[in-house]
Amino acid sequence: MNILCHRGLWKSKDERNTINSLVNAHNEGFGVELDLRDRGSQIVISHDFPNDKSELFDSYLNELKANNYKNNTTLAINIKADGLTSKIQKIINEYNISNYFVFDMSNPEMLRYNNAGVNFFTRISEYEKSPILEREAMGVWLDAFNKEWYSIEDINLIVASGKSICFVSPELHGRAFNKQWAMLKDMRHDDFLLCTDQAIKAKGFFR
Repeated sequence: MNILCHRGLWKSKDERNTINSLVNAHNEGFGVELDLRDRGSQIVISHDFPNDKSELFDSYLNELKANNYKNNTTLAINIKADGLTSKIQKIINEYNISNYFVFDMSNPEMLRYNNAGVNFFTRISEYEKSPILEREAMGVWLDAFNKEWYSIEDINLIVASGKSICFVSPELHGRAFNKQWAMLKDMRHDDFLLCTDQAIKAKGFFR
């Protein structure tokens, strides 16, 4: 199981989406999920509307470069604003980031990322069972807002299509994670990804 720390590895919520929390995650051997928006002409790490405390995506990637993290752990980049395709593509190319994907953008934006050759995941949830650009996508962001609606058979169909899968851990939606984690552990797919707020617990459970 490849574990992605949801907005970094943090103890208090005000640490989320900070460079420090993201670097903490990498120091523990985890990948990260982070949120990107624009503020003026710059790309910043922020889930909500950015402010002067929002840190620059460039600054974070400089930390990766300085510490040789860039291709050792996965970056899952949650796109929170339209119109960023060319800027994000330029930054990714400039820093030679290869182990990454973008996701959660609007449908027209997804088409732009696909046309630009940027790695992207499409979404599947109980509300989105016919994913956009599924054939073109590198993988699937598999979400469950109300309950784990998918079965092992559903997961195996995605695996058979050759797509990577990133599972959203249930605690991100306020539910217990025990049942989902047990199912994923039993499936024994080492290349699954799991986005979680409980990365340390997940590391002990899966490894």
